[in-house]
Amino acid sequence: MKLVRGISLFIVCIGLFIIGCFLGMKYQMFFYPGSSGYEEMSVSDTGQGCVCADTIWEIHEIYLDSENEVLPSLGVVRSETVPAKYLGMGLGELTEEINQLNTSPPLKELKNGLENISLNAFSDKKVELYKYYRAKNEPQKSDCFYLAIFQDRVIVYEWDGETVFMNTNIQADELPEQVRNELLQKKEVSSQKELYAFLESYSS
Repeated sequence: MKLVRGISLFIVCIGLFIIGCFLGMKYQMFFYPGSSGYEEMSVSDTGQGCVCADTIWEIHEIYLDSENEVLPSLGVVRSETVPAKYLGMGLGELTEEINQLNTSPPLKELKNGLENISLNAFSDKKVELYKYYRAKNEPQKSDCFYLAIFQDRVIVYEWDGETVFMNTNIQADELPEQVRNELLQKKEVSSQKELYAFLESYSS
């Protein structure tokens, strides 16, 4: 009888050990899936995975000029600790959260010139977020002007290159050849100060 009890107790212990190992593996796969060998997914995939404690949270800050061209010299890439509110989120939930941020971005980000946030890559191993900012040293459109030649005189257009801002009495044939050629292609000036400095230089 004692032998039967001993065997039964041993079987129960083995069963509890197996259950414990199984639950431990599930815990590790949920909170630390980076060790499970899952392949990284692009944001277009609809597979498994969620943001977890050891997910690499990589931020790419991209700065744009007035023509929406990337300024590579100002770019920044950094890895951060995953914000607590994103832990456990899958691809769909994280995408929805980013869409909400684009709709109503934080005031601090707006002051920094944030234009848009996009999710570039998603997996349980790594999340890549791209943040697009307007470069602070770039002029606003309203500050830009274009100098051109119309009917043999210098004319000033507003930032759109079509609306006339000012007609001048500066004769095109009185300008240096290089300057005249620049104006024939429309010369951009980035501020009123620069505009008036040019006009003063060539006004009679």
